[in-house]
Amino acid sequence: MAAVGPHGLLVRAVTGAAPPNDRAFELWAISPGATSPRSLGVIPSDGELKLAMLPPDLRDGTTLANSIEPIGGSPTKQPTGPVVFVGAVKGV
Repeated sequence: MAAVGPHGLLVRAVTGAAPPNDRAFELWAISPGATSPRSLGVIPSDGELKLAMLPPDLRDGTTLANSIEPIGGSPTKQPTGPVVFVGAVKGV
């Protein structure tokens, strides 16, 4: 589940899915017209990521994706592991 409101962006796991023990989920945003994804951060082990300020390019039509990455996030600043979730931002 992802929700945008006056307090920023909240992403919360709605399943019991977890990455392998030596990996983490990382959230990516791909804005319409962008040539590459941008990391919004590693999702903590409790399954909840809060961003107090919305990225300026997060708007209607932005794709959000979760990939499985090394602990601490992708070493390349681009997704390196498999993408396990994709959704689109609506109504921002």
